[in-house]
Amino acid sequence: MERFAVKRLSAAAVLLSLVPAVGRTTPVVMVIETVQADRDGVTIRAPVQGPGACTPTRKNLTVAISKDSGLVTLLVAPRGAAECRDKGSPAEVHWSYEELGVAPGEGFTIANPLARPR
Repeated sequence: MERFAVKRLSAAAVLLSLVPAVGRTTPVVMVIETVQADRDGVTIRAPVQGPGACTPTRKNLTVAISKDSGLVTLLVAPRGAAECRDKGSPAEVHWSYEELGVAPGEGFTIANPLARPR
């Protein structure tokens, strides 16, 4: 039970780290469809985002990382307003462990809610 409380606090810390110092707006918590960790890194499948239904890419996503209490928590969020001309589709987006600052084999949690792919 105590470990669950620490994970919740870590996820809250990640969320707060995404809030800009000026303006104090609440960050958008993005629902993701799948998460896969393999020997090369972490891959998420993200749904289309924004009013234009843009295909998610590394360019329009960011990852916040919290290492509070020795636990690694990742939170994927949209980066700025999504703008696109053509209707997109869900896509897989990959980050290496090195890019995330996580050692291969090190445990981590995802703070994003998961939804069944459509």
